[in-house]
Amino acid sequence: MKSTIPGITVHLHASGEGGIFANAYLVETPNGVVAIDGTLTVTESRAFRARVDALKKPLLGCSSRTRIRITSRGSRPW
Repeated sequence: MKSTIPGITVHLHASGEGGIFANAYLVETPNGVVAIDGTLTVTESRAFRARVDALKKPLLGCSSRTRIRITSRGSRPW
């Protein structure tokens, strides 16, 4: 999946069975990329990072330390 909004592109990284079917997203802006969620295995994490690197834009975040946004359906407070 790759959908485009004027100036913003959303890229889906869909892990297969080996990655426990976890999805993560890259939101590409003119100035950089925001990662939404993460993957659950080292192999999928490397593949996700490769997709970030292929965009040749910096990771953006809410602060100098934040580069990924984690979402959860559970009741965990993070």
